[in-house]
Amino acid sequence: MSRSRLKFRRKPGGSAGVAANDRRLKTDIRGYCTTRLGPPLYRYRYKDLPQVYEGVMAQDVGVMHLGAIKRLPYGYLAVDCAKLGLGLGMGMAMRRVA
Repeated sequence: MSRSRLKFRRKPGGSAGVAANDRRLKTDIRGYCTTRLGPPLYRYRYKDLPQVYEGVMAQDVGVMHLGAIKRLPYGYLAVDCAKLGLGLGMGMAMRRVA
């Protein structure tokens, strides 16, 4: 199975509050603010998907909150939102923008 097929067989988020937030899976990345715990928030598209999302990048989160990072297949990174301690669940790490 190709990496592209693996990435988008289902929506970009993971399960149980884990979101695929690896910078390498995204395009059209634009930062616009920071969270109260430090990681910047971005607006972006997942490669090969038209929808715009907003959220954090796993690489940014890993600098300050290494315990919130999970490794996905093919070495991609995900953010475990519960470990960020913001109480915002999946919407904190990744949210589709209407």
